[in-house]
Amino acid sequence: MVEGYVFHAHTGHHHAPFLLDVSNIAACVNECARNMEEHPKYLYKILSLDDWKQSGDVIHLPPTDNGFIHFSTEEQLPKIIDKYWSDISEFKVLKVDTQKLSGALVFETNPGGATKYYHLYQGCIPRDAVVEATTVKH
Repeated sequence: MVEGYVFHAHTGHHHAPFLLDVSNIAACVNECARNMEEHPKYLYKILSLDDWKQSGDVIHLPPTDNGFIHFSTEEQLPKIIDKYWSDISEFKVLKVDTQKLSGALVFETNPGGATKYYHLYQGCIPRDAVVEATTVKH
């Protein structure tokens, strides 16, 4: 517990002392720092050639990215490509610098799923966040 005083800036008066429980503040700060460190430096986004060609300063996203943007880790890419892109003859894999993303990057399961993926809420992929764009041909 820390003793503090309420100070009103507009009157300059101090009020009676109060006790503030700060025991969980350090834990909260540590959790935030740990979550930021746990995000990989790079994540991957797979796009159709059409979406890539339509991209300007911001990457053009498919309708499946409604509500949040789907990302994969490097380790998840082969499974995602096999599951969703195996019938597509050519597409782009973008390597994205997560430090250049705005919005809330959340590591979570898809509804009804068990595997965790990174989803970006209330954000976009600026072109300058793309450090590599690889064309994949089957």
